[in-house]
Formats: sequence, C-alpha cells, structure tokens
Amino acid sequence: MNPWDDDIDMTVLDCKLLDYLWETGEQNVTKYYPNLDERSHSMDNWAALWDSRLIKVREHDMILSRGSRCCGWYKLMSMDLAFLWKPGDAIMGVELECMNRGSSPR
Repeated sequence: MNPWDDDIDMTVLDCKLLDYLWETGEQNVTKYYPNLDERSHSMDNWAALWDSRLIKVREHDMILSRGSRCCGWYKLMSMDLAFLWKPGDAIMGVELECMNRGSSPR
C-alpha cells in the first residue's frame, strides 16, 4: 500500500465477520508482541481514534484496527507490516469499508 493512500481499498457488503473478529480478538496486542510499537496499530488524538485487536491465525497473526471519529472503517494488517511502521507513519493496512453501514465521508 502506498503511504499516501487516502481511499478505501476494499468494500464488503456486510461486516458481520469483521465485527465478530473485532469482538473476539485479543485486546492487548502488545501482550503477545511486546516489541511492537503500539502506535503502529492504535491512535487516539483529536482527529482520529483507532483501536486494535490481535486476530490469532495459527502462525500468521493479523491486527484488525477499527476507526471512529473521522474514520468509520476497519484496517487489516499482517504482523510483518505492523513491524515495518516507524514514527511519523500512518497506520497501515488494507482499509475495509462496510457497505451495509453506508459510505464514508471520504
């Protein structure tokens, strides 16, 4: 994904599965990955709030981040991608918008 990307990467018809993964995912990502900077997947500032869950998938764990305030969609990223993050970068991942929730303002 380009770091300047500012659009939805994928739109899904229904977010039931993403919502389920969010509800059942591990809330403490750094419990399993203590060397991972929390800013790679979570953010809380005046413009955006991104909270994250660890999705355990055998040896290929993923991070599912859910936005609010400005960004009412999900982002899904691999652990490899999360570890590439460096200060100043945006939260990376594939942006997933839910069609059943209406279009985002972007």
